[in-house]
Amino acid sequence: MNKGKDPKPAAPPPPRATQKGLVVGIGKKVDIFGLQGAPQYNGLEGRVTAGPNEKGRWLVQLIFEGSMKELSLTASNLQPKPQCGWELVAAGLSMSTTEQDVTQVFAGFGAVQSCRVTRDLNGISKGVAMIVMQLRESAEAILALETDLNICGIPAKIQWSTMVKQDMGLLKTRDEETGNTTAATATRRTFHESSKETAPAAETPEEPLPNREALAAMSTKDIRKLLQSKSVEVKDCIERADFLEKALALCPAADVEVQQPEQDRQRKRKWDESNQGGEVYVGNSKPKETATAAEAPEEALPSREALDAMSTKDIRKLLQSRSVEIKDCIERADFLEKARALCPEN
Repeated sequence: MNKGKDPKPAAPPPPRATQKGLVVGIGKKVDIFGLQGAPQYNGLEGRVTAGPNEKGRWLVQLIFEGSMKELSLTASNLQPKPQCGWELVAAGLSMSTTEQDVTQVFAGFGAVQSCRVTRDLNGISKGVAMIVMQLRESAEAILALETDLNICGIPAKIQWSTMVKQDMGLLKTRDEETGNTTAATATRRTFHESSKETAPAAETPEEPLPNREALAAMSTKDIRKLLQSKSVEVKDCIERADFLEKALALCPAADVEVQQPEQDRQRKRKWDESNQGGEVYVGNSKPKETATAAEAPEEALPSREALDAMSTKDIRKLLQSRSVEIKDCIERADFLEKARALCPEN
């Protein structure tokens, strides 16, 4: 038995840095190359769906001759690529340059997958084209040119698109450019933790309720907002009077008379033998009502002839004013039947 000193515990491994740039992974796009036994797949684009297995192989799906294929390949035969492809940006084009003109120039360096000239809402070119090359080598050959690429007689600036730069890890953050990554990260973490511990801001004091005169002058929309701010249920409110009734219940009682605001145009129905369609008051011609809603006498029931001429909406209001249950009413005939039961027979 070894009675020597216990060995010192091994130091924990350093934290693994996040890998930047293009890597092979599930869901990533890849280019296939270097296959000896199946060279027909070289140069094709695929997408990694699983892996790696115990042999270090990745499962890659691709389209070959119109059908879906799945290959089990090692990372040495896979070239990871950006999700947008090998996309280049050509800037400084003339307004008359078309996709065909750009494709013709770029095709001299390799196969072009797609080309698009950006345009505004009126279809006018912005002088910028987005070109996706099939192979990375073709795109890098264009970027390696010492001079600007001549397109339709105008030198154009060529560079990777922003999405490609992000996927390739070519874009640096402000902290990375200054080299103060650790300190900046610690500062952000400290600020984030301290913000969690900060006490919540004091709640805004609740606004006082308007008096009954001001409430009567408010619009239906404003009364509805007031009720919602006080967490009052308004699903059963249909007309303005319904909202106003609930709002008045919130206000303190006062010995004042609640008057409805005069409107420029208001329709009031008076059902009797001489008036079948109601009475319309325009402007300030409506006679002022001195009695409050609570003191107003109950409106007389219309005759059966007048009831037959009423719309479904008006019959529904009449039944609600008489506290008649209408949940089981669906068609006009249902409302009319209950309303006729209230009217005296002629």
